[in-house]
Amino acid sequence: MNPPAPKAPWVELIGREAELRQLRAALDEAFAGRGSLYVLEGEAGIGKTRLADALERIATERGARTAWGTCQDEAAPAYWPWRSILTRLGVADGLSDQFALTDAICASIRTASGDASAPATVLVLDDVQWADQASLRLLRLVAGQLAELPCLVTITRRISGPEDPAAGPLLDVERERVVRRLELQGLSAADIGRLMTSVTGRSSGAELTRAVAERTSGNPFFVIEIARLMRRDHASDRASTPLPASVRDVMGRRVAGLSSDGQQIIGAASVLGLNVDIPMLVDVTGRSHREVIGALDEASRAGLLRTDRDAGTGADRVAFAHGLVREALELAMPLEERWDLHRRAGGYLEASGVQRLDELSYHFDAASPLGETARAHRYTVAAASLAARERAYDQEALLWRRVLRLLDLDPSLDDRGSVLLRIAQALQRGGMVEEAWEGSMAAAAHARATKDAKLLARAALVVRGVEGHDREIAHLCEEALATLAPAPETSEMLAIRASLIGQWVIASGHLHRPPPGGISAAAAIELAEIADDSDALLIALHARQMEISGPRHPKARMELAARTTAVARGVGDLSMLTWARAWDMDAWFELGRRPQIDVAITALDEIARETREPLSAWRVGMARATLAQIEGRFAESERLADEAAAIGDRGSLPAAPFMRSVLLFQGQLLRGDMDPLIKLFEPAWAYAPPSTRVYQAQMFAVAGRIDVARAAYDASIRTASEIPEDDLFVVALAALAEAAWVLKTTAGVDTIRHRLEPFSAQMVVSGSGQAGCGAPVAHYLGTLAFLMSDHAAAEAHFRAALEHELHLGAMPYAAMTRVTWARLLIARGTARDLRSAEGLLDLAADAAERYGLRRVADEVKTLAPALDGRRLLTPREREVATLVGEGLSNRAIAERLVLSHRTAENHVRSILDKLGFDSRGQVAAWVASRERRELWVPD
Repeated sequence: MNPPAPKAPWVELIGREAELRQLRAALDEAFAGRGSLYVLEGEAGIGKTRLADALERIATERGARTAWGTCQDEAAPAYWPWRSILTRLGVADGLSDQFALTDAICASIRTASGDASAPATVLVLDDVQWADQASLRLLRLVAGQLAELPCLVTITRRISGPEDPAAGPLLDVERERVVRRLELQGLSAADIGRLMTSVTGRSSGAELTRAVAERTSGNPFFVIEIARLMRRDHASDRASTPLPASVRDVMGRRVAGLSSDGQQIIGAASVLGLNVDIPMLVDVTGRSHREVIGALDEASRAGLLRTDRDAGTGADRVAFAHGLVREALELAMPLEERWDLHRRAGGYLEASGVQRLDELSYHFDAASPLGETARAHRYTVAAASLAARERAYDQEALLWRRVLRLLDLDPSLDDRGSVLLRIAQALQRGGMVEEAWEGSMAAAAHARATKDAKLLARAALVVRGVEGHDREIAHLCEEALATLAPAPETSEMLAIRASLIGQWVIASGHLHRPPPGGISAAAAIELAEIADDSDALLIALHARQMEISGPRHPKARMELAARTTAVARGVGDLSMLTWARAWDMDAWFELGRRPQIDVAITALDEIARETREPLSAWRVGMARATLAQIEGRFAESERLADEAAAIGDRGSLPAAPFMRSVLLFQGQLLRGDMDPLIKLFEPAWAYAPPSTRVYQAQMFAVAGRIDVARAAYDASIRTASEIPEDDLFVVALAALAEAAWVLKTTAGVDTIRHRLEPFSAQMVVSGSGQAGCGAPVAHYLGTLAFLMSDHAAAEAHFRAALEHELHLGAMPYAAMTRVTWARLLIARGTARDLRSAEGLLDLAADAAERYGLRRVADEVKTLAPALDGRRLLTPREREVATLVGEGLSNRAIAERLVLSHRTAENHVRSILDKLGFDSRGQVAAWVASRERRELWVPD
């Protein structure tokens, strides 16, 4: 009897969620007594066994009985994979009659299903491509009985190539009606990144993930092996690592089966690239067309090559099955032979007259040890320039890095400093902020070594407008300006000085501290205008935006955006055009103008698609997540925020995870479920600056942790008069206002009111380039006035806030305002006030149920007794009223809600009494009027 298959060290199963859902559903069917057989197919390493193993784990956790058998080679005796399964099922393996074996297996499955401890059975046969004929026949017989059995059978089968010899014997099994096939494909780039992160413990950048995807074609085994090697060698930042021994062994076994001629020709093909250019292969090998085709056919049958249909031309295209296949073959070739093949390939491409610049660069770079450095440099620079024009920033950076390597062979070919700078700039445009920063530091180091003041200045300007390295950027700007001091005041020098001053202002704005005297946007703008340099002017305008990012200047920021747009269009600077679009969008969010917000987001999205810059795509995603949140589409908002954060993470954008957390924070303030956010933020409070106590007070107050909230509030309110009017000014004061309202304290309220009052017509929103929209400022002013018993001012603010929220479509915020306004009206207690409070609470309760607003629902529940229950329906009564509006009878309502008929009648009677109606038709009309009533504001 063979032992169960040994399990590989567990690595999280990633990228097989859809397949696992199907298997889970099949397992559910098995528990219900309806069996099936799933064939998991794919090449070696694609994850068939791991998927079956995951299913076995799930089945075991659910109490199913499981059994596993592994097929061996042709030398194994009959029924070898079944022997361990038969033992697990308690079936004697001495039965030689297949029908008797089948009956015994099925009987064991039925018997087990009568035992509550094992109501279903899961069987796994691994590697059935090696199964003996008797085992396959038994499998077919069992499959024929599965439909009525509480059993899920899963088999894994390796597909070795288009003419797979194992396919024929399995056809009979697959004809059974319970059989389903799952052909596993390579992982997506996103899943490859997740898998690599799981193995290495570090996030993988876009460039690295793409390189691994090209090498492995998404084969999980290869991805895991490369990631393990990277972890061992601490090479998580490199897109290329040596082939792991395990991968080389797999490839060596595949290639060994080829003929001698086949190995030589396929080896030559490996040097030429992932896709096989047959005319080129004929030319560089000197072999006949027939010989080349024969070798490719042989390699295809061995699973080393694949044939795809080119979507553009409709022609067949031959390519290596994996980049690793090509890589292993190329590395096995003697160096000089490999270099010579690359040189011949480059010569072939030159002679063809087709400007395939990337390929020419690649081949002559590989042939550079044979004296082809100059040609390699010429084509690589041309390819990098083309990549820049096509906005293929990752490729541009890769090509400039290739140029840098060529300079090690011949320093006279190019200026090393300018190449280092181009690498950093390409990485910045590609959204790889951390790599761009490292590149700019390399350029700065070279500038210091060569005493190149201009290069040092330009290195300081690479990373701009993105928080994370602002302190270092400010220091670098200071150093560069000092280095430039002796230089003559030419137009070029004036432009550089303007740019550095502007960059220093931007960095200081992110640090929330003023730059030293003489460093201002006005100084930068003046110098840029004297120099008549549009690029410098754009940086200076960006600096001005940072200076006026506070709440007093939304219209000025829109005017600045318009001027920046005009200048950026004039010089074709799409990056600055993106910034201008973002400033415009944020200003409209601040003013709460919904039509203009939609237009601004669309405009930003259009330019983001044109630039293909990840930072722009991130901004669009965050803006749409914000809009979804204020409209109550919370699940969609979280999905959009996650997608945006993933974009930012791939580009190592420091602000991305933080801004996602801030957006989640705002959503939970609305819904009232603060525990997950407290767990998220609490570890960081010990290291956070004192200014964050403002947000601690708000978070803990809403969470009901009053003592902690009060301590944070008391510590913050003492400095409320000193909070600067920057992009976080209104956000901070609104947080204090909410904390004061929940704590029911008047300490410091006059200060908050005085400082917020000038912005009563605005929304609580950041003006820093990433939109994050809260309630209207008027809502918070209303709560503060209420705390101070200034009821007239409070009601005026609540009315203004509600009208603003309804115009914006911010219905969850409208519910918050309505329930707080209702509390004020109940406190005043006139008959008219109570009638208005009823209407407000009725609509707030509707919104609480629709959007999942726990805080609002709790408030309605608290305030309802003050109205003696008049006109306020319970959540269940609202549900029943909706069904009455749909025309359902009491009996139909009872069936729909799984109630007794009498209970449904009682609910309908209570609804009629509370609403003061005489008939079900009046209830239906009341339900139909809800949409119109949503926009109601008390007189």
